[in-house]
Amino acid sequence: MAICCGSDSPYLINHKEHHVGRGWWHLLNLLHAGLMKIDPGYSVVQVKEKLGTLRIYLDGISQASQDLVFACETESGKICETCGDPGKLYSNGWRRTLCEKHEEERSLGVLFRDE
Repeated sequence: MAICCGSDSPYLINHKEHHVGRGWWHLLNLLHAGLMKIDPGYSVVQVKEKLGTLRIYLDGISQASQDLVFACETESGKICETCGDPGKLYSNGWRRTLCEKHEEERSLGVLFRDE
């Protein structure tokens, strides 16, 4: 059984939004909808950003669901993790998938804040 933020309750992907940038939340919601059609009993081990894209680790899923996860992770490399606009993977020390605006802010040292 997976635990979210110290809670004793198992959780699903749509409860993990606060673990990644707001720009990727819609990807997690779409993935959750797809998983509920294929493997409604799935559980989340971990959802995080790693090397600039989403990483999603689940238990209790079929190969079809794993294919959905892979597609979601791949798509996150094209979407700004901050705002959800089209983006690309930047590698300037840390890898981040950002739109041009947020990459410019990052390069100028502007702190990231939830929008």
